[in-house]
Amino acid sequence: MGWGVENYGTDPDIEVDNRPQDFASGQDPQLERALEEVIKLLKRNPPTLPDFSKKPHKPLPS
Repeated sequence: MGWGVENYGTDPDIEVDNRPQDFASGQDPQLERALEEVIKLLKRNPPTLPDFSKKPHKPLPS
């Protein structure tokens, strides 16, 4: 009963198993899965550069 928020993290959106074999071999399945998601999101929403052609002309005072 009560709030029960102390010492509790958030539930994962994507569950990834951390196996002892992965740790022993130096692999990080959580990081690999996160990078897969980032790449997928970047392909779906590629970054764009701002348009710098319309910058104001502001000469230095003389």
